[in-house]
Amino acid sequence: MYELDEGQQQMVEGRLFTLRILYMGMLGGIITFFLVVLYLRGKNLNSTMAEQEEVLSLASLIFVSAALIITFLVRFNQVRLMALVEEFSQVLQRYFIVSMVGMALCEGASFICLIFLLLGVNQVLMTVLFGLVLIGFLVQFPTRNRMVGALQRAEETRALRQAYRIDD
Repeated sequence: MYELDEGQQQMVEGRLFTLRILYMGMLGGIITFFLVVLYLRGKNLNSTMAEQEEVLSLASLIFVSAALIITFLVRFNQVRLMALVEEFSQVLQRYFIVSMVGMALCEGASFICLIFLLLGVNQVLMTVLFGLVLIGFLVQFPTRNRMVGALQRAEETRALRQAYRIDD
């Protein structure tokens, strides 16, 4: 396992604490809004946008797909982005930023699904899309092992780049 010195260990723990707070806040917002949607749908709220359902369904499908694809691509390139800097605090900052971008994209996509669900737009599609986005959000829960693993892979990538003098 990648070894951290005392200062690096404290920085990792501090960032994990912040990421977990932000994550739980976002998750709380999603769940709260979902409960509001269920309550309002239970009150038989009539949709005034029935004639626009196809357009809204397509728009939400495109938005959610784009959010999930971008989240995957950003996460996929996370180590490469981290390996471009030398200082540990900068590497950790890049990890933090990429994590926040992924979580924010999923949070935004989930709210789009919930708003359209509230409006009565293709409830099956919106529920499925919401489920996909929620899964995408839940798998991003920040853990120490994920963070340290990314730090280790970034260090290995940086060493390979230096050995072969690869520049971006």
